[in-house]
Amino acid sequence: MFFACGDLVSTVGDFYLLDRAIQDGILLKTQIVKEMQKPHYDGKYVKCGYGLFVKKHFDCKSICHGGSMPNGYTSHFEKYIDDDLTIVVLSNDLVKYQFLSTSGAGGTYISREIASLI
Repeated sequence: MFFACGDLVSTVGDFYLLDRAIQDGILLKTQIVKEMQKPHYDGKYVKCGYGLFVKKHFDCKSICHGGSMPNGYTSHFEKYIDDDLTIVVLSNDLVKYQFLSTSGAGGTYISREIASLI
């Protein structure tokens, strides 16, 4: 799990460019993007496309994924499909997400707070 930790450097701007390249059909074919954004696993608590979680927040369909390292960083990428709004949070601060009571969800928490303001 810790093999490549710290060997990848990225920015919010890089994530934005990646999002645009995918959305505009430059990096992936449009049909593949549609498949990524629809649920192929429809569980009780989670729906997953290809590599993405499919959710509904604030009455909008969203796709998201995040990650974290214990005692290190947390990240969250969420795209609200209906509004073509993308929020990326990269954080060096792990916080306890009070509503789910899970640690390491700081990026998710910050992202949802930003989305609620928009």
